[in-house]
Amino acid sequence: MQLEASGLRLNRGRFSLCVDNFSVKGGEIVGIGGPNGSGKSTFLRLLCGISAPESGVVRLDGKDMRRFPRIEIARHISLMGQEIPMPFALSVNDILRTSAYSNPQNEDRVEEILDICSISALRYRDYNTLSGGEKRMVLFAASILQDAVILLMDEPGTYLDPDRERIIFSVIEELRDKGKSIVLVLHDISALHRYSDKVCLMREGKTVGFGPKNEIMTEENLKTAFGLPFRTYDSPEGRRFTYTF
Repeated sequence: MQLEASGLRLNRGRFSLCVDNFSVKGGEIVGIGGPNGSGKSTFLRLLCGISAPESGVVRLDGKDMRRFPRIEIARHISLMGQEIPMPFALSVNDILRTSAYSNPQNEDRVEEILDICSISALRYRDYNTLSGGEKRMVLFAASILQDAVILLMDEPGTYLDPDRERIIFSVIEELRDKGKSIVLVLHDISALHRYSDKVCLMREGKTVGFGPKNEIMTEENLKTAFGLPFRTYDSPEGRRFTYTF
């Protein structure tokens, strides 16, 4: 399934978002990178229909997403946002069950996701008592339990130790290989290159470049996006990026 955006415009006070062209298809990871305040999270909210653009259109398999009922969008698109404060004393189990409202899952599937994410022991804990890393794992588990074909994830590795970060990105790559369409917002430039098939670089609400990662993640484009000189080098673990002040 393909998600496309064209001609998106949104104004919020002094901030303006302008994305002329974007797409992600099945079996593909598209990474979004850029400095803080460049509009990455706002763009994700437009892609999943939580926010509406002032002009432009988001299409789901060629159809204007505004034609879909909210629950139908949830069956196709899941959003893992940045940490969400929980005003109620909900358990991890409550959050997982709620996340699957558009596509209910059986008990075996819930247990499988908990095991994959190594958080089975947290199932009946109060979400508000968890550490930052544990909360991220719960939100990740809730996102994939939704079983949508398109996954939008905003900094999924935030707060995580290396082992749990490895789990998350391993699962993400497996989902891509199974045909899911995945969009990742990532601050780590090397991770952005490593895990993405295509990359969208943003600055001040505008797209610096969008396309295959090796074409977009050039030293020139990175300097334009981040305002810093970057150097690239290849290592046994993949391409690495460094910058100087």
